Amino acid sequence: MPARAGPSTAKAAARTKPRAATTEDEEEITVIEPRKVPARASSRPAASKGKGKAKAEKEVEIVEQSPDELDDPGPANGAPTIAGRSRIQAAPTTNKSANFPVPHSRQTERLTRRLEQANKHIAELEAQLKEAYRVRTTEAEDLLAQQLDKHQEVIRAKDDIIKQQAEMLSHKEPLASEGKTSVLYLVTREQADADKRSAEEQVTFWKREADQRADQVEELKQKVKDLEYEVEFERENATKARQQKGGPLYTPAPASGRNVLGASEPKHAELIKFYEDMTNTLVTDIKLQEPKFFNLDEWLFTCIYTYVNKEGENQRSLGFSLRFTHEPLDDEDAEEPQSVNDLEKRVRFTPLTLDKESPEFVNVLDFLGGGFTFQRTQLPLFFSSLLENMKRACEPPPEEEDDSMEVQ
Repeated sequence: MPARAGPSTAKAAARTKPRAATTEDEEEITVIEPRKVPARASSRPAASKGKGKAKAEKEVEIVEQSPDELDDPGPANGAPTIAGRSRIQAAPTTNKSANFPVPHSRQTERLTRRLEQANKHIAELEAQLKEAYRVRTTEAEDLLAQQLDKHQEVIRAKDDIIKQQAEMLSHKEPLASEGKTSVLYLVTREQADADKRSAEEQVTFWKREADQRADQVEELKQKVKDLEYEVEFERENATKARQQKGGPLYTPAPASGRNVLGASEPKHAELIKFYEDMTNTLVTDIKLQEPKFFNLDEWLFTCIYTYVNKEGENQRSLGFSLRFTHEPLDDEDAEEPQSVNDLEKRVRFTPLTLDKESPEFVNVLDFLGGGFTFQRTQLPLFFSSLLENMKRACEPPPEEEDDSMEVQ
């Protein structure tokens, strides 16, 4: 049942301010001001009493307005009025406020808070992005990039300096190419020095190669001479053997109108022939070598030993060299020799023509297939070993042992 208010209460209500709406109570209280009373109403105050009083009195309406209606200023002629009196009635506090839209002030506040939160989140994301860009590369990689940039700048600066120097040098020292149509060809000093060094190195290299080739040519020439002499000797020896079968086992080559080893006297030539006939060994060359100790002479003999069987067949030759030297005694604690008494005469054997022989022949020669050194007093033993090994290499092993001594 809505409450009723008389004229006194209407005046008091007109002076009372409406209370603010809360979140629990969203109903709006509208104050309806009384309409102005005409002047004639004041002359008849009593007529307002009685039954007409109840009709004249009206209830104060509770108007529920939406947020859109709150923004609407309303009719231009003002709010509706109650004739003669104004009544106000406050809406009761209920829980129906949740069903009404939020006022603009609270919605603005909420949107403001959301905007602030969004801006704060954006700032955090920007900070994270900056941090990600900052830690995208390590400190070492940053330093490397800085060093690369620095070196690139240095290289560019030096290239500029080189270009400037090249231009200056081209103006000062121009070099023209050869020919009738001489086109100016400019080179830098650095390039010219490099070309000069390269040319000098090539000249040195080819000079060394030429010297080596010259030495090889000399060695080959000497070998050719030795082989030619050996071939000539073998041919003559074979001819003699065929002509004189049953004669002496070995006939030396004739002097052919020249002295053997350059001997100027017949005695020396005959003596040399005698030793050649006795040993079947031909000395083709004798050279004096550089002394090692106390200016003692060292001689190098180039020899050819030829084996011939009883029938004058199966002739095989072995070329070798014998160097007669002076070496220190076999004493580990001995120091540099102080006198000739600290030296010993030795002979160094070196085979020369084994590269042209078969591997079987070299294997049968045993120790004669390589170089070695022995005392000079062991020359007879060396010669005996040479005879035995050559015989074993040239003839098949006999079926029965022959105890008789045969002089080769």
